Amino acid sequence: MKETISKDTVFLIDGYPRNKDNIDGWNAVFDNSEGNKAKILCLLNLECSEETCVQRLKSRGTTSGRVDDDESVIKKRFNTYKNESVQVLDLMKDNHKIVNISSEGNVEDIFKNACLELEKFEDVKTR
Repeated sequence: MKETISKDTVFLIDGYPRNKDNIDGWNAVFDNSEGNKAKILCLLNLECSEETCVQRLKSRGTTSGRVDDDESVIKKRFNTYKNESVQVLDLMKDNHKIVNISSEGNVEDIFKNACLELEKFEDVKTR
């Protein structure tokens, strides 16, 4: 069965936008020309300490085989996040709701909290 995206479709975009260029690109595509328009319900910001990120990614690296899951690369990625991606929240906070969720706990609790926050939007059904 082929699924289509309609004007009522709600979906999550993970890890985007990461910087101002991504925001500009999104706005250029979804500027409502040619019927292209997307309503952003919120930005879901999962907050986690650098220490926790390093631990999780190093752990993932032991089983994933990914060469970018070593500590030096992880720290570079975290610096890129602090220097570029955090600006996205500042650039978008005036026009979009930012939902901050702690991601320091276990995966099940983090997912449950994210679902509870998203269900506050009447357009969203998480189950």
